Amino acid sequence: MDTEDFIRTLAGDVRPVGRRAAEIRIALGVLTGIAAAIAALAVWLGVRPDLGQALGTFPFWMKAFYTASIAAIAVVATAQLGRPDARPLGWLWWLAAPIAVLACLAVLELSRTPVSEWGALWLGRSARECPWRVLALSVPVYCGLVWAFRRFAPLRPAVAG
Repeated sequence: MDTEDFIRTLAGDVRPVGRRAAEIRIALGVLTGIAAAIAALAVWLGVRPDLGQALGTFPFWMKAFYTASIAAIAVVATAQLGRPDARPLGWLWWLAAPIAVLACLAVLELSRTPVSEWGALWLGRSARECPWRVLALSVPVYCGLVWAFRRFAPLRPAVAG
């Protein structure tokens, strides 16, 4: 079998997909993962008793914005890299924006806090458990994204991850 026959064989049963099939698949994977993570959080750690009050605070929304903005930029970049017609990711420098905003807020907060309290402010009360909990609760979203991205066709698989 020569190369042309091989290509015809591979492309012989290709079915067309909708224009937004990739976006719908990503949204489905992300939303399913988020729902599973929230359910796991509620069962494992319980619902925060002061959640209503926390929703009105700046730290809650700052953390939510920071996490959501980095996640959104990363998902869009990965989705672009997963397509055979991937465009250059010259806009990826935007990933630095939420990090820079958080760094500025951290410097501002540290400037208003006595040096003797920086350790508690930096690490909080749950520094030993929190990273592991975040990691565990991110697994459902990761699985949803792997499910979504496994149908993509990157030209540069190493770059697309």
